[in-house]
Amino acid sequence: PRWFAGFYRDGYLRAIQHAPRVVGAIYDRTDVPRRDRRPLGSLLDGGEDRILRRFREHPAFTSADVVVSTHFMTTAVLGRMRQRGDLRASLVTVVTDEHPHSVWLHRGCDLTCVASTAARTTAIAGGIDPARVEATGIPIDPRFCMSSPAPFATGESLTPMVLVAGGGHGLG
Repeated sequence: PRWFAGFYRDGYLRAIQHAPRVVGAIYDRTDVPRRDRRPLGSLLDGGEDRILRRFREHPAFTSADVVVSTHFMTTAVLGRMRQRGDLRASLVTVVTDEHPHSVWLHRGCDLTCVASTAARTTAIAGGIDPARVEATGIPIDPRFCMSSPAPFATGESLTPMVLVAGGGHGLG
């Protein structure tokens, strides 16, 4: 729903702007495997499922062969659907962060793609079956790949290009 998308996105942006240490502390304290979550986790999962009911009922899910998730919330919602048998399509999660925080890790996924071998180790320690996690790197638009090590020409001088990746909202 629009109200949730606005609340979620805008609330997060305000929080990291005005209380980054609090956000960091929450991030650190919540990075525990789902199997170790307290009862509040089940309450939050149920709330997500209710709020995202229309998303879960989207007809594309019944005709898809594979669903690829690139956000931890959709991974959680779809992972629960997969575990209940409400989603027949295979579920692939592509973790777009260097560190696979526990919110990304869901046993309902058929495959979890992570950034590195260290991230793979973290995902396995977080409860993901080793056969279902692969270190594939973070997807980067091919336009950012240089075909040669030569710097890009700008005007009359040669200037090296630097790619700075900062998240979906240009943050971080």
